[in-house]
Amino acid sequence: MARAAILAIAAILTLLAAGSVAVAAGEGEGAGAADSQRVNPAFDELLPSGSVADTTIGGESGLRLLVATEAAHSQGLRSGDVLLAVDGVRPLSAWRPTNGPGATAVTWTVWRYVPGDRPVLAPAVLGRRTLDEFTALAPAERTPMRLALMLANRATLVRDGAGVLLLPPAASGDDAAWLRCANPMPAVSESALAEVSTALLKRVRIPPATGGEAAAARADLDARRFVEAEEHARRALLEIARDPARRAPGPEFDRALAMYVDAQESAAREREDLLAPEARFGFVAEGQVGRIQAFPAQHTLHVVDNSTGWAWAAGIRLGWPGGGPAVLADFSLLAEYGQVRNTFESLATGPGCGEEAADGQSGVGGFSSTLQQITGEILYRPRVASRLKPYLRGGVGAFPLRMLVQAREGYRVAFERTNVGFVAGGGIDMLRIPAAHLRVGVGGTYRVLKYKIAKENAPEVASTQNTECSVITTVDNNDALYLFDMDGWQVGLMLTFEP
Repeated sequence: MARAAILAIAAILTLLAAGSVAVAAGEGEGAGAADSQRVNPAFDELLPSGSVADTTIGGESGLRLLVATEAAHSQGLRSGDVLLAVDGVRPLSAWRPTNGPGATAVTWTVWRYVPGDRPVLAPAVLGRRTLDEFTALAPAERTPMRLALMLANRATLVRDGAGVLLLPPAASGDDAAWLRCANPMPAVSESALAEVSTALLKRVRIPPATGGEAAAARADLDARRFVEAEEHARRALLEIARDPARRAPGPEFDRALAMYVDAQESAAREREDLLAPEARFGFVAEGQVGRIQAFPAQHTLHVVDNSTGWAWAAGIRLGWPGGGPAVLADFSLLAEYGQVRNTFESLATGPGCGEEAADGQSGVGGFSSTLQQITGEILYRPRVASRLKPYLRGGVGAFPLRMLVQAREGYRVAFERTNVGFVAGGGIDMLRIPAAHLRVGVGGTYRVLKYKIAKENAPEVASTQNTECSVITTVDNNDALYLFDMDGWQVGLMLTFEP
């Protein structure tokens, strides 16, 4: 068996050598005869002997134009072009004139190499860019055949440095010649189209559209899911462009293209709106719930519980007036007035220090506070392409406090004092209603605020003492002071009206 294989290989090499000698010796009439057998006699003037050579493009046979005659130049052919079909007929030798003998008013399907350097792009990136170019065409030129051709040629230009075209060139927007002569396109172009389409489909993982991609795109558009709508509409376009039987212009492709463009334009408008600078003026209202920890007995001589209270605030927001770095437009000044009300219930039950009341003082000694807040804050709301927009806030304020203490006959004024404190927090804008000029956010703040009251300035605190604990905070030149720690957090809604 090995001997037979060696003999067969030797015979093949002998034949190849003989053929090479014949080609080398066969000049003039012999070579011309060989070429004339490969080309239809109707094209002897256009493609004379010796001007073409057999070649293969992507498994498809054709003729490479070695020397372009004047007649070939008149039809747009160039040296190096590969002739794949004439009037859609492959191979060229099978073509028959339809307008009488010698008719040459034909359409060539040509594979042309284009010199030059091109960026190497991933198929998905190339496909996205090609679709962007396609949607920028005039409406009459946006057809399924044109899309299929653009995707295929862009891919083969990057990969092979060549593409398919018709000669003489078809009029812009006229698919009739392509549909008649080059649909399906050459195998190498159809393969490139399939590669790019597959890459675009795999680029985003979304659930299958059971009712069809076009129907899914319409549903997403109606629900203002523009990104999903664009993806489904793109898939609908690719389904049509990949199928040679569906490349004729029709309403199905037009509807899918309209949804694709609508989704892109709507997404761009939404993004522009989301990234727009803050309005320069707005009214702000807040409703919050807050919590303050119980005052230690050694600070106030009262045993009380933690307090959960309610708060409100209203004010104005002034945006950056303009100029300077763009980031300054994300900052604004928030000025507010509000109130926080809390009740600290007495926990005293008997004599002692801690949770036991002084003799006869059970049931008294709670506190009730009304805290006014006059604050100035810096509000930072970064521009992000999201419906949920975060913000940070922080500043300083004046806090007038009216503290009442519980006696047997009711509450008495323990003291009134105004101190400076600090606030910081943040939140997220959850909803924006452009028609109503309204923004709704959820957020919170933390307040840092303490009051030190001399004993002689708050006699009612000692008279309603509900614990026998005699140790209180001593600060500032050993003066005995009560310490009321009003640190606490508040969370709630922020409404902003931007006229």
